[in-house]
Parts: sequence; C-alpha cells; structure tokens
Amino acid sequence: MIALSLLSLILATSVLAAPSRRNETFHDNCNVPAWAVTLPSSFDPLPYSPKLVLMGVGVQNYTCNSNGTFDSVGVYAQMYDISCLYGTPELSTIQYDAFDDWNDYWSSDPFEPGFSQLLQRHYGITVDGKYYFVKENGSLIPVWDLTTSGPYAGNPDAIVYAQKYKSVPSPDGPQNVDWVELKKLSGGLANLIYRVDTVQGQPPSTCTPGSYASVKYAANYLFV
Repeated sequence: MIALSLLSLILATSVLAAPSRRNETFHDNCNVPAWAVTLPSSFDPLPYSPKLVLMGVGVQNYTCNSNGTFDSVGVYAQMYDISCLYGTPELSTIQYDAFDDWNDYWSSDPFEPGFSQLLQRHYGITVDGKYYFVKENGSLIPVWDLTTSGPYAGNPDAIVYAQKYKSVPSPDGPQNVDWVELKKLSGGLANLIYRVDTVQGQPPSTCTPGSYASVKYAANYLFV
C-alpha cells in the first residue's frame, strides 16, 4: 500500500513508540496503543499518541476565479471513528473502500443519513461529528465539531477551530488533496490535527470563471 499510510503509522511495531498521553475526555472508543508515527519530514513530529483517529468522508468545495482556476472555499465532511479497526486488515484500506462507496453513492451530501448507515453496515464504524469551514474576519477557518453527534454530543469542548500550518502534496498522486498539519486556534478538542492518507478531492485544472465544483474525497485525521 502507500508508503506513509495510516497502517504504517500504527503497525510500526519494530520502532519505539512515543509515550501515550491520552486526553481523558476525548479519546478513541477502542484502546489503540502508543504509536511510532512516520509523517512527512517537513511536518512536526507527534508529541505523543493521537487522542482520536477519525476518517472524514465528504466534499471539497471550489469556486472558479477570474484566471480560470479553482480556489478552495471549504469542506463539508462527516467524521467516522476508525480506531476500532486497529488490528484488522481493513485499517490499511478503509479510506479507499469508503471513498469507493461514497463515489458510487447517489447523493453528494455527506450528511445524508443513509450513507452513514451504509458505512456502519459495511465496516462497523460510527459517526463522531462533522467537519466544515466558517468565515472569520474574512478568512476561512476549518472546524471539527463533535458537539452534536457521537459519544461527545452535548460537550461544548468537543470542537476545535484550526489553522493550516504546513502541507505537502499527497505521496499517492496529484489527484488527491494535500496532506496537512494544522494547529488549534481555539476549542478543547485537540492542539494539533494531521490530515493524511487523502483520496481524491482535487478539482479540474481549468474552469469557467464564476462556476462552482464540489468534489468527493476521503481522508484520515489524527487529533493530538
């Protein structure tokens, strides 16, 4: 599979794992051991094991600028807890398998209830929350919001507003959106977020100014 896949992050048992410092409020439903994580060399290394390992399935949204190329205007995605796939072969391919299901699905709305039910039936994974963007002071801010669904529903701290800190092209090809390291602006969910193992999501290379594109994608997210 891919050189820097999530499976390689978890199953690197031959490398000394970082000490676990799990947040007692926000952590995966299953016991995932401390990891030895290989990230792109330009990213900051994980200071300790991730609190949460979630998969996002949704759409990357774009508008076409006057130059005839697309600019990102945010993301809508449903976030699924994939930690309980630890120790199974499915963990190495879940983002590809889920994307195939998503690409074939009749709707482009990642929050359509039937799709989350489909993924639960196929892979035994459940929804933890949503991923979207908000505009603050003229800038688009990514938000991971676990306050309204899943095990942290009702907890006002189960949210994080973040800012992109570093990014690198996907090692698996230009059809995939970048891998990204983000840092918290506010919220209690995490201090760092890493988007890795991205599948699709890139817009066409040219477009008609003023047009809009919504491109399906999947990716894995590490919350630290």
